[in-house]
Amino acid sequence: MRQKFTIAFICLVIIPLIIAGVMLVKVTSNIIEDKLKTFTVQTLEQMGKNVDYHIGELDKLTTCTLSNEDIMNYIKQYHSMNSLQQINISFQIRNWLTGLSDLNDDISGLYIFDSYHNVFYSKGRSTRINYKPEEAEWYRKTIRASGSLTIFGTHDEFHVQSQPKKVISITRELKDFMTKKQLGVIMVDISYNTLESIFKNTDSSFYQNSNLYVLDENSKIIYNKDSSFLQQSLPKDLLQQIQGKNGMVSCIVDGVPSFAVYDTSQYTNWKIISIQSQQSILKGIQPLRNVIALVIIAFLFLFIICYIYISQKLIRPIRLMSGATKQVKQGDYCVKLHLADGLVSMSSHIEELINKVFMAQLYQKDAELSALQSQINPHFLYNSLECVRGLALENGNKDVATMVKALSIFMRYNIYNGKDIVTIEDEINQIRNYITIQNMRYCNKFIVEYAIDPVLAQHKILKLTLQPLVENAILHGLEQKMGEGLIRIALCSDAGILSLTITDNGMGMPQEQMDQMNHALEQIHELQPDTGQQPVRKSIGIYNVNNRIKLYYGSQYGLHYTQADGGGVCVMITIPGM
Repeated sequence: MRQKFTIAFICLVIIPLIIAGVMLVKVTSNIIEDKLKTFTVQTLEQMGKNVDYHIGELDKLTTCTLSNEDIMNYIKQYHSMNSLQQINISFQIRNWLTGLSDLNDDISGLYIFDSYHNVFYSKGRSTRINYKPEEAEWYRKTIRASGSLTIFGTHDEFHVQSQPKKVISITRELKDFMTKKQLGVIMVDISYNTLESIFKNTDSSFYQNSNLYVLDENSKIIYNKDSSFLQQSLPKDLLQQIQGKNGMVSCIVDGVPSFAVYDTSQYTNWKIISIQSQQSILKGIQPLRNVIALVIIAFLFLFIICYIYISQKLIRPIRLMSGATKQVKQGDYCVKLHLADGLVSMSSHIEELINKVFMAQLYQKDAELSALQSQINPHFLYNSLECVRGLALENGNKDVATMVKALSIFMRYNIYNGKDIVTIEDEINQIRNYITIQNMRYCNKFIVEYAIDPVLAQHKILKLTLQPLVENAILHGLEQKMGEGLIRIALCSDAGILSLTITDNGMGMPQEQMDQMNHALEQIHELQPDTGQQPVRKSIGIYNVNNRIKLYYGSQYGLHYTQADGGGVCVMITIPGM
């Protein structure tokens, strides 16, 4: 017996627990891995946007120069001026360039090369002797772009004679406004280290733990922490995998299984690539795996203790029963009587439970019959009201017909509609029928204004929420008031919370009484049987509505009374939007 119980325990508890633990580790690891990959994609995307922003700011300097008519005229006329005029114009152009370069700290040099080998610059270094930019490839590529922005990835300064620095350049052709004749080229240089600053400012932790590459449109490396990789290419098999705009691929880098996540800049068409080994990603998951393993071991230990305890409690009585059976077989009838007492007790208990279930079913059937009988009278009443309405129409008494129709709809809604939750629009329509009946009774004394958004009116609300409150406003506020009584029903929404207000211009309520009522409405009010005391009878409808709202939606919702502007009372109903 113990052996079978142990095997069952291992099969039903131990093995499923181990399998569940392994699956939990795997699923959790996959989720965390996906989160890390998603984070990497988002970080690279943000880095690309930051690079685009910086390049865009530099581009604005070139377009700003191109749109400055004075500077363009200076460049156009400079070669034809005398020496004194050239000194003055050169000073003007350099002042302009200095002002532009001071706007951006990333600029390491700002140059204008005109078509006559003249150079104007700020923050930069002077060109080498007899430098002819029109013979350089960067210059010809800029001219071929015909006024569009041209971006050159990390390179040695084009025009410097000795110890050129690593820079990134953007250039644009300068043309005459009227003749479209070429006047020269403007070039902005930024330090190679600017990319490093952009990446660090985006996410310094990610930058430190990731191997970042930036490739230009020719797939040449223009940025890496190791500058020796500049102007080299990534392995061909990896380049073939990252042809799209963005994505993530598995790859082998230097024999190490890795993930390559990449994103392409829309502005520069550069690719920003992050290569991380799978081991470095899984390293962050290992602590979680250890915690899950410890939890599984703890549960195993707990289940083993429970197994030992349960097995002793379960197997020992079975052994005793088996021994008692053997004694009965040998003629010990005292044991037999003891066992019979237990069976009799169990049989009596089962019989008692059967009787309870049977009686419950009888009560249920009786309740269903009562419910069916209770629906007969309303049907008779509706049919009778329809007959009265028909007679009124035949006799030309339209007022009676209108009132009977409103009363029939009103009672059908209250009694027969099986829904506990209705739309606010349904409740408003019920108020219209109720006001029609009351105006017949009080000679059109009441006017109701509705400020209801049709969209908000489709939200759900407990049935018979509004009518008791409108009835309360008429009975205790407007009935004894001289002249017309005004009721305004408004609906608004704020942060998913609906607020329904019912405001009257009636007799009002003393502030002390209102404070006592609001205090009572803050909690679920246990209604007592009617003892004839007037205050309870007056407030039972209000407390009933408040209790139903709090029990259904939560204690933070319900009714609250305030003084209305110009006299009267305002009750606010707050419920969640549904």
